[in-house]
Amino acid sequence: VLALGIGNAQEHEGIDRPDTRLAPAQAELARRVLALRKSTVLVLVNGGVVSIDEFVDTAPAIIEAFYPAQTGAEALYRAVYGLDNRWGKLPVTLYGERYTEQVGMTDFDMSKAPGRTYRYYTGKPLFAFGSGLSYTTFAVACAAANVV
Repeated sequence: VLALGIGNAQEHEGIDRPDTRLAPAQAELARRVLALRKSTVLVLVNGGVVSIDEFVDTAPAIIEAFYPAQTGAEALYRAVYGLDNRWGKLPVTLYGERYTEQVGMTDFDMSKAPGRTYRYYTGKPLFAFGSGLSYTTFAVACAAANVV
């Protein structure tokens, strides 16, 4: 398991990151670990989105943990080792690392090209809103309502 991401040193109230890339030292660590071609789960720990373009095709598994809170480490352990199935879908669109070069940080026009969010983005996202895997089969059905 290789945990990478950002913390309060990289972004917090009043401090924004200039882009969504990993810190250079973390990116280099990921390159070296993934070059070993071992079974590696890349776990991203972050509040703001992190672009991992160069690792999408080389990491056997990627988990976007965001900030997993107090019992997050145990939850990740249980999920990675198949003890629980808590996988879900992304609540955001993950753009490629060049997205911040295409859109100004102070421009909040949602529909102006290349667009923002899953509704207006015209490019190919790194991972689209709602992407994700689960090892569970879901079935949804509605029971007939009793009308009085």
